Amino acid sequence: MLLPVILLISVALNEPRLHLQDNLTSWKGGGFGMFATLDRHTYRPIVVNITFQEKTMQVDFRSYRAAIENDVNKVQHLEDTFALPSQHNLSVLAKQMAEMKYNVDNEFAIASNGEFGIPISYRQISIALYRIKYDAALNTGSWIPLTSWPEEKS
Repeated sequence: MLLPVILLISVALNEPRLHLQDNLTSWKGGGFGMFATLDRHTYRPIVVNITFQEKTMQVDFRSYRAAIENDVNKVQHLEDTFALPSQHNLSVLAKQMAEMKYNVDNEFAIASNGEFGIPISYRQISIALYRIKYDAALNTGSWIPLTSWPEEKS
């Protein structure tokens, strides 16, 4: 009888730490913050860069989403990464993205799960995740950095 109460209290006490320290979105983890915030993954833009041949290019992230759309595990991991962008989740995402091959156009690297394209190592990938903060008074939005991989050492 006491176990459910202890579990509920431990989850309730752990939630603020995950939200503040590990950037857990308030839409996950059983919190009621989802009713008071716009912090869903749709408000968390991601920027992925690939460095090869001494040139850094931004990945067209829509192409990566399209390439994995039939892989339920990768899609679920991507959703989990937006909800809890821990270093572990970002590292796994980088490794999954390195399984793709990339074609380069003038502006972006386009992910492809086909046989054509440039293979890369996950160490050639950098990921930055942001939160959009909306200012209603100015009717503008700004990108607030949440985390990056590899983690930047200060």
